[in-house]
Amino acid sequence: MREARQGLRRSEFVLYFQPIIDLRLEKVASVEALLRWNHPTRGLLAPGMFECLFEDSEVGPAVQRRVLKLAIAWLRKHAAVAGSLAVNFTSMDLRGAESARLVLALLERAGVAPASLCVEVTEGTVFGRASGEPATALRILHAAGVRVALDDFGTGYASLVHLKEIPVDVLKIDRSFIDGMLKDDGASEEIVRAVLALGHGLKKDVIAEGVETIAQLTRLRELGCAYAQGYLLGRPSPKLPTGDALKRAA
Repeated sequence: MREARQGLRRSEFVLYFQPIIDLRLEKVASVEALLRWNHPTRGLLAPGMFECLFEDSEVGPAVQRRVLKLAIAWLRKHAAVAGSLAVNFTSMDLRGAESARLVLALLERAGVAPASLCVEVTEGTVFGRASGEPATALRILHAAGVRVALDDFGTGYASLVHLKEIPVDVLKIDRSFIDGMLKDDGASEEIVRAVLALGHGLKKDVIAEGVETIAQLTRLRELGCAYAQGYLLGRPSPKLPTGDALKRAA
């Protein structure tokens, strides 16, 4: 934890950006902010290599505040960019009304419209405890205009009842189903079909995560998937994504 505190003081925690592509218009629809740690000796680290930090009651929230401030600064600088910026939140970041008001206050202070921010959560963050603090925070944020995305959809606790009770604008199909779509006995593709039908029926955007091959991209288009994200379409980068990879892959 000592290294992390030093890293915070030295601004070693930075954001990389990955495009989410509109497959119909072949352009960037929105962007996801991904945390990285520019460690002085270990190099650039992804969150999976320091996830224990988020379990610490002091360091975890401090890192998330850093992420949120960087994200809002990015939004302020790129106000003309279409779409929203998705930022990952954990249950520790969504501690009821107070947490939501802090996010909204930071947005207001920076002059950034709430609709420019998309709070991205996993199913386990809120579903299964729908009346708890994370759900309360999401309702307040959503009422103010902030978008809500449900990450890794299909792998956790969500149900149709929860989707009715909790404000969700975006469903993100977990990468495991995209990876298995052309490999297994057809079960993964049926799940992808079902999520697309569910999302479209509920008037929610659906994003396919982890698209890495042209074959996957082609099949998703055939299934009517409008949005996709993955290494084929753009790797995380410290620069503003352009979506040029889609044209090269087409």
